[in-house]
Amino acid sequence: MKRIFKFCLLFLVNGLMLVAMAPVKEPVFLQLMDANGKLVKGTSVARGYERQIEVLQFSGVSSGNPELRFSMPSGGASSILSAAAGEKGGFVWAVFSLMTQGSEKMLLRSTVRLEGVTILNTRDTNGTTEVTLRADRIGTTHYEWNRKSGVVTIAGKTGYDFKAGASWNTF
Repeated sequence: MKRIFKFCLLFLVNGLMLVAMAPVKEPVFLQLMDANGKLVKGTSVARGYERQIEVLQFSGVSSGNPELRFSMPSGGASSILSAAAGEKGGFVWAVFSLMTQGSEKMLLRSTVRLEGVTILNTRDTNGTTEVTLRADRIGTTHYEWNRKSGVVTIAGKTGYDFKAGASWNTF
């Protein structure tokens, strides 16, 4: 009996360690408008975010930094971004939607809006495309959800216009 107890305890501790080390992945989606007014089609099938680009990793949004990096599954959208690399202002705007998992559905946590987007470079590796881009303006909006009523409100906005060298909040 003592041996069974030790085995169960060891199994429980190892299971908790695996859960603690498992990465928590919250979805991020990207809409990207090209200079001709067309949205770049992605592979997302998530409800409300159909045909948007699924973002696997996302980094670089910080004060004073006009560059942003993200990765996405390789496919049609990645070939469009690769072809546009180096074209100044190749995309009118981009919006990253950062989600969090609610009890019944995904909830919008924040958005990052970029305007005057230039793709600096892309790199394909093992079915993933890494993209580095630069934007003339970057603005972030944070949202709050009222759990009882389900109403979403804007909790705060912050942004910067790199061309003008001033804050930007008209997005």
